[in-house]
Amino acid sequence: MVGYALARLPLPGKNFWFFFSILAVLMIPGQVTLVPNYLILKTLEWLNSYQGLIVPNAVNATFIFMMRQFFVNFPKELEEAAALDGLGELKTFFKIVLPLARPALAAQTIFVFMGSWNNFSMPLVILSDQELFTLPLGLNAFKWQYMT
Repeated sequence: MVGYALARLPLPGKNFWFFFSILAVLMIPGQVTLVPNYLILKTLEWLNSYQGLIVPNAVNATFIFMMRQFFVNFPKELEEAAALDGLGELKTFFKIVLPLARPALAAQTIFVFMGSWNNFSMPLVILSDQELFTLPLGLNAFKWQYMT
């Protein structure tokens, strides 16, 4: 929805928010935000829990950028036709735009899955209980468990 808003809606300062907040966040490596994320999760008491793994990865600047680029190229005529048929902005988004955005959402689903599947450092910092370990952490713990 953020990508759609940045691409279509007439918002004041839309280009500023896109260039400053989204593109600037993309320039910051994930290793730099590791300690601040840890401190925030500690304050929220989400360490050693699934929500501490899921919620910080729910919004990602890369995916907002990808969806904005998709919606910039989305034909405006479909939205205009929906407006002529009496649909509001929200219904147009959910009934027309979102179903046609399935290929972009499918690509993002693959990227999110692969990113969380390959993530090693963030779960290593957040989790301490071996029963909650992700697959990379579990394989690493298993590798060192029976080594002499």
